[in-house]
Amino acid sequence: MWRPLFPPALVVLLTLPGSAQAPAFTADQLIAKHLEARGGLAKLRAIHSLRITSRVGQAEIPSVSEWKRPGSYRQTVQVQGLEWIQAFDGKAGWGINPFSGYGGFKEPQPLSPEDERAVELSADLDGPLVDWKAKGHKVEYLGEEDVDGGQAYKLKVSLKDGDEITYFLDADTFLSIKEITRRVIRGTDLVSETTLGNYEATGGVYFPRLLQEGEKGSDNKNTLTVDKVEINPTLSDDRFTIPAKKAK
Repeated sequence: MWRPLFPPALVVLLTLPGSAQAPAFTADQLIAKHLEARGGLAKLRAIHSLRITSRVGQAEIPSVSEWKRPGSYRQTVQVQGLEWIQAFDGKAGWGINPFSGYGGFKEPQPLSPEDERAVELSADLDGPLVDWKAKGHKVEYLGEEDVDGGQAYKLKVSLKDGDEITYFLDADTFLSIKEITRRVIRGTDLVSETTLGNYEATGGVYFPRLLQEGEKGSDNKNTLTVDKVEINPTLSDDRFTIPAKKAK
């Protein structure tokens, strides 16, 4: 799943000198419309667990992401018969990286603080816009911007951990069609850009079925194609907790 800061939206002047056009929406109004477009807050809250099965990249690498309230998450990617895993059990993150050429470790290990912060954000099943005040985030409305020939409303979320996500909500559907994420890792800004499309409903809730993600400004993007969305599958808590070390 993310950076130069985005400037505040410029005030749009009316034809009469000295007068200004009020914003079409407040941040709270846009969030309400966005959540309604996704299916409504009641249906979102009724999701207690979630499993999304996808294919990543040209090689169509199998990936499974799983969530369970109140804050558990696991992503499993299968490459060449091996499993790469990152997970969060609501308190701590852990992972398995069997690829030795990339600092791999075949036994489950706690994640680095930077990776744990990212996976903890992923563990928020609802996303940062739901109950954003209670979560300690800040939200700004930055006006409108053209995205691939259509207008989109911009919302910048300053997360409580210092990272930022800017959402571009389609002006017609109010669904997110682009997201720019800024993370600071070891003092360096890393900015990624994700485009989202092909929304379809499962259980009355809309999910994007096609995502492209990569470094902002780069033509090198990874494509994620969603094959299956399962709402409220049975998921054991053990699936998210770090496995005990094998006896030698």
